[in-house]
Amino acid sequence: SARAGPNSVMGLFTLLLPLLFILTQSPLAFAPSGGAISPLQVIATTLRENQDQPLGDSAKTALRAVLFPGNLLRAALSSAPVVADGPPLDTADLWERSLELATARTSAYKSFDHQELLAAGSWCVVFGCVLSLVLRRPHVLLLFGIAMLGAFFALNGLMPTVQFALCLALPVTDLSRALTQPQPAVAAAGPAAAARPKRD
Repeated sequence: SARAGPNSVMGLFTLLLPLLFILTQSPLAFAPSGGAISPLQVIATTLRENQDQPLGDSAKTALRAVLFPGNLLRAALSSAPVVADGPPLDTADLWERSLELATARTSAYKSFDHQELLAAGSWCVVFGCVLSLVLRRPHVLLLFGIAMLGAFFALNGLMPTVQFALCLALPVTDLSRALTQPQPAVAAAGPAAAARPKRD
């Protein structure tokens, strides 16, 4: 088949790249002040500020596990020997302070308008990436979340990044190929019907 299916390199690339951006807390947009927008950091900030329903131990562990890769990547890039005279990399401390580190630079989020779009879009993008990987095809929830984030960026004058463009372009391209390709069952119906003996 001409379509880049889930077993092909392009299909895997389409499914894994948005998830990689999410797990590494890669910015999907930048504010004029220089602040970055990352869905996981938005979710972590929302959960941290929700004092009415504090996180349980299992939820905290799960959140730490999700936030750890991005925190580790940032710490590794700013530590020795990558940076001269940088601090040593302490993975145990990174694990314990996962939530604190992920929300350390999110104070600017409160100044944005339409924060409900930011929160809803971030949740949809994260769950859409997971569902896409489970179903082995781009899920509409991912596109819905990207659309909401795009609207939020436009309303607040934020500059989308290349990562955001890829998160939008790859699933759209894959879905458009799926819609334009003929279904195998339909394509095979002609020869099967011709080979079927006629009844009197």
